[in-house]
Amino acid sequence: VALGGRLLLGRRFGVELALVSPTLPSELEHATGSATVWRGLATAGVCLTSDVDAPAALDVAAGGALLVTRVRGVGADGFVGRSEQLFSAGPYARVGGSLALSSRLRLRTDVASGVALPRPVVFFADERVAVWGRPWFLLSLGSEVLF
Repeated sequence: VALGGRLLLGRRFGVELALVSPTLPSELEHATGSATVWRGLATAGVCLTSDVDAPAALDVAAGGALLVTRVRGVGADGFVGRSEQLFSAGPYARVGGSLALSSRLRLRTDVASGVALPRPVVFFADERVAVWGRPWFLLSLGSEVLF
């Protein structure tokens, strides 16, 4: 689930905030145990946009992202499970576009990418089984309401 907002400070320049909440976790399985992994992120940046009053609009943005990875591990027989929250940060860039459905409602899509530093790594019994965040990608499709 993604929720974002943009405030135009001029005709084409503005600032934006976005939150991506984890909804469906990833499941990892290994001989030494299993883990459930949730990821979420928050971004803040500056944006440039084309004419928001046009039937079709394009915009780009760049800024910083905070990434949160929550891991809940369950150990197999003879192994101990562990839960952790991992925090990473890094730059991001976004390209988006929208099509007007009415004067206040638009259909919107965005593609964002960034780098997580340090990158989240999941280990099972000292063996690396999952790595995420170099780079990370996000594709979204939704609606936009103009105020």
